[in-house]
Amino acid sequence: AMMPSQGNRVPIGLLRVNVISGKNLPRMDIIGSSDPYVVLKLGTRVVQEVRTKHILNTLNPCWEEQFVFEVINATSTLRVEVWDHDLVGEDDMIGFFDIALKYLTHEETMT
Repeated sequence: AMMPSQGNRVPIGLLRVNVISGKNLPRMDIIGSSDPYVVLKLGTRVVQEVRTKHILNTLNPCWEEQFVFEVINATSTLRVEVWDHDLVGEDDMIGFFDIALKYLTHEETMT
């Protein structure tokens, strides 16, 4: 698993995130399908950010990737963004959601 760099702050724990798949994503391009990938962001002042590979031409991507974050602040929020990779121009955001770490318990799994 990939571990983003944190600066010099002391972690209070680890957050393991499994990015498994997406289903029935909205089409972002006029022609064809989407080339989706996921960006995970944790933290506010020091943001740890990772991204999955993009999967070509699908609205039902399967990433099967795992990431580990060092948690500095138990009140942090994990932002999950889904993007459509474009060869020309800017990538398009398909959508996002937030998960507040304070609602997770030790060793809890969220799907």
